Amino acid sequence: MTAFLVILFAYLLGSVPTGFLLGSLAGVDVRKTGSGNVGATNVGRVAGKKHGILTLLGDTAKGFVPVFVALQMGLGAAATGLVALAAFLGHLYPVFLKFQGGKGVATALGIVLFLSPVTAFILVVLFDSKENYVANANSPEQDKEYRKLRDLLAADPHWHDGEVIHQFWVK
Repeated sequence: MTAFLVILFAYLLGSVPTGFLLGSLAGVDVRKTGSGNVGATNVGRVAGKKHGILTLLGDTAKGFVPVFVALQMGLGAAATGLVALAAFLGHLYPVFLKFQGGKGVATALGIVLFLSPVTAFILVVLFDSKENYVANANSPEQDKEYRKLRDLLAADPHWHDGEVIHQFWVK
């Protein structure tokens, strides 16, 4: 019964439309402006940087908090996985927005951030590298840094201990 309630909590928390609510506070319906997405990027574009950052933090918390609660309540790995999935699906298909939600990137980040902070860091670096790589497609320096991190991760099967990340940033 406890697991069911935490899963339900996770779905409902994931369903809270952070970007829509913050956009509404700014006087903008983010679903009808910009890309039409309720995520942090669109909110930042149409409602301002502050609202975009708050959306990112809120959407990340929607993944982080339920997993934290599940583990604090002593739920096993399978139940905690279902809690994480429920939070993610709540963001994608929120009951409060007629099941039309966001893409789930920040919510997934929150889940991974709690379960494996080093992995979350690597994903953010790779995502940022990809975004910068696309934005600066003609930049050999960007390509060099992206390949450097990729090669370091591929060369060391124990990258999760943080040493590879240290090597990447120090060199």
